[in-house]
Amino acid sequence: MLKQYRSILNEESVNKEFKSLEDFVREWDIDCPRAVDRLRSGLPSTIEHPTASTGQPASHPAHHHLQTSSAQSGPAGSLIMVATENFITFLDALRLQYSSKDQLHPLLTEVIQSVNKVTDADFEGRGNIVKWLIRLNQMRASEQLEEEELRECQFDVEGAYNGFKAIIK
Repeated sequence: MLKQYRSILNEESVNKEFKSLEDFVREWDIDCPRAVDRLRSGLPSTIEHPTASTGQPASHPAHHHLQTSSAQSGPAGSLIMVATENFITFLDALRLQYSSKDQLHPLLTEVIQSVNKVTDADFEGRGNIVKWLIRLNQMRASEQLEEEELRECQFDVEGAYNGFKAIIK
């Protein structure tokens, strides 16, 4: 649904008529606050709020664990490696002064998706990854983060990376 929404809005005639999500909701008298929130954030609920295989919310204390019992080898070890690579790649992109949505969004999406494959724990800084994904989702592809925003993003994602490393030890 989110891909279709974004794809349709890329058409100039639709985008001109649509104006904004809030205007559309008001004009058509739509009362679906959760759907509007999902469209506004631009993130599937599975990325913003990962769940364990039992279907309970990730914030449930019983689910603050790695997805597999062997954290140092086998599938869990390779998942940790991929998540670490994705963190490093994103942070390198910031250091190389990538600043547009079309440069940063795919990399940060890879970070959160790979992290969610390792753990469903709400580690320190995880919320900041989601916050920056939402911020990037609200931008047009050609828009760029300001230098101050880039520094804040780097600080937040480095903090999340440290939180991730702490939880997998």
